[in-house]
Amino acid sequence: MIVLDNLSLPATTIKVVRDDLYPFVGGGNKARKALYYERYMIEHGLNAIVTTGGVQSNHNRAMAVIASRNNWPCHLVVHGSEERFDQESGNPKLIRALRGITTEFVSVDKISSSMDDAISRYKEQGYNPLYVTGGGHDLIAGYAYVDAVSELLKATSETSQLKYVFLALGTGSTVAGISAGLELAGLDTTVVGVSIARKKERATDVTMTFAQALYKDLNLSAPVGNIIITDEYLCGGYEGSTPEMTQWIDNVIARTGIFFDYTYSGKALWGAYNYMTKHKIDPSEVLFWHTGGLMNYLANP
Repeated sequence: MIVLDNLSLPATTIKVVRDDLYPFVGGGNKARKALYYERYMIEHGLNAIVTTGGVQSNHNRAMAVIASRNNWPCHLVVHGSEERFDQESGNPKLIRALRGITTEFVSVDKISSSMDDAISRYKEQGYNPLYVTGGGHDLIAGYAYVDAVSELLKATSETSQLKYVFLALGTGSTVAGISAGLELAGLDTTVVGVSIARKKERATDVTMTFAQALYKDLNLSAPVGNIIITDEYLCGGYEGSTPEMTQWIDNVIARTGIFFDYTYSGKALWGAYNYMTKHKIDPSEVLFWHTGGLMNYLANP
């Protein structure tokens, strides 16, 4: 549990799930998902990876690590600056240290074609590659968080009052997976995704389309009303921030010893705190799912 406060708002104590401490490939939700991809690849005889993300992509780092440790080639299509990738710490530094990883830097509109080309090259070379959408936006990754909820419920009995789960929302697969896991457990819990990049309309479309597919695969009724998405705390969009937000996150870190970055988990915590205050939500009914971001924090000056 951590105490959150602000000079202009009341102190709030909430429970936190710490996937930032997930014990593999740098932690975070992408590490949890990566192990599911690794298991899937081994079970299906796959031996190469093509995926995509930004310069400081936690997903790219996690996928690169499982590729390297299995001696699988891995091609990363990066939307961002090659100069940044070569110079920054955090995720790029870890990726640069690995073997068998190739990178390609493209504009957003070239991602799909570049990934298709990489898949074709691997097949021509005799590999059986796995195409992984950015952020791990597929059923394999979704099931990682269905199971994560099951693990949580086995580890704690404090679920009777759980009415809200807050977390960062990027591609939406983690939000959908947690929602489905709670639904399977029979809990009447709303998952609030704090968008860190996309406007509400686009974020809702991507998240709910995936959630419907995951729910269908689990033979659950469609997710109606148990996922809320807010874009009120974008702070300028992906990797965007405001002085007020960063100062508040720095204060949380100093007081708790738990690290939150400005792109994902910290922005989501800031959004959750303000959303709870605005909507007068009882903190005792709230769980915040810390999805990681230490590598992003370390990359900041």
